Amino acid sequence: MRNCLACLLLFSALFASTCAMSPAENVRDEQALDSLELRAAKAPPRDQCYLYAELIKDSVEYSVRQYASGNSEKAASNLRRTQKLAHMFRTMLTGNVKKLKRAQSMLRRAAFRLTDLLHASHYEDRPLVKDTLAEVDRAEQAALTQMFKE
Repeated sequence: MRNCLACLLLFSALFASTCAMSPAENVRDEQALDSLELRAAKAPPRDQCYLYAELIKDSVEYSVRQYASGNSEKAASNLRRTQKLAHMFRTMLTGNVKKLKRAQSMLRRAAFRLTDLLHASHYEDRPLVKDTLAEVDRAEQAALTQMFKE
């Protein structure tokens, strides 16, 4: 009985520490985003879509963090970059794609965060956020379509 209680306390402590991590701790900085984009561009075609989906997700998180810190210019330029990345994702989505379900899940997460940003952003920033959200949604739909083709 005592061992069960100790295990329960250990698991709850581990679970609480993982949940306590803020999303800002996982957000990549601008240099990390650039290196991930370079890595995605050089990756084999099977892995490119997954890496671009990861890049889109991280880029959206970075933009959300920039808007929260008051740096709307940097966030806006990063959202434009995200639009281009989502378009590239859709054009590369062909044939045998590795980890497509995970990529679709990351795109869904990015769309969710963009929806949050849309509701929290200033009136003049909303058209850009809305356009980025539409592009990410199109990329997610393309991934779903490709998954159901296979």
